[in-house]
Amino acid sequence: MKIVFGDLELMRWILEQKFMTREQIRKEFWRDESKKSIEEYRRLNELESAKLLRRSTESFYRCILYLVTGRGVSLLRSFGKDQGLSELPEVSYSNYKHDVAVTDLRILFDQWGYKDWVSERVLSKINDLRYLPDGMIHHRGRNIAIEYESTLKSTNRYRDIFLHYALERKVDTVLYIVASEKMIEKMSNQKFRNKIHFVTLQNLQTQELSAQLKGISGLCSVQEVMGGNV
Repeated sequence: MKIVFGDLELMRWILEQKFMTREQIRKEFWRDESKKSIEEYRRLNELESAKLLRRSTESFYRCILYLVTGRGVSLLRSFGKDQGLSELPEVSYSNYKHDVAVTDLRILFDQWGYKDWVSERVLSKINDLRYLPDGMIHHRGRNIAIEYESTLKSTNRYRDIFLHYALERKVDTVLYIVASEKMIEKMSNQKFRNKIHFVTLQNLQTQELSAQLKGISGLCSVQEVMGGNV
């Protein structure tokens, strides 16, 4: 089969994010196709047949999960798009929901125009940060760390994380996207939060770049924290 640029980008995303659901793939790479279209399903089957992608043997919540095979990683490496990553053996159930949510956030920011996202897997290979966020967006010379929290950690744990970020020269801003306003109330009482901004996932999804963030200096929009217009 003939490999095109879109195939490489699709495989790169999957490798960087560990895995992607079929719905996520459609949303990012076939966003302009009608829901009745089977184009993405046909292409995914071709990539599977070529042994570049494979379906996870796990099927959490009846979702089809795609991973890049070793052969797929080798192909990406030949084009300099593997980021030093290797094939992921299987999807971890313990991190499944969190990983899906983070990939959803990457898709969201990408569709808003913030396309220079570095995943946690890639950041772990670079290994030059005091603390690894779920993702990092580079925009206009600034580095914005993205964190997704669905449940609260301990006070001591947040103190340590926020201190790492406060001392980290390679991170300009940290955007915490959390499950509820109650979480923001508790997290915003921590020390060392001069770089930290909070917003609920619901507000981010409904108000998009106009969503108001809570930070140590008061309220500001997501767009302001990201450094202005794309």
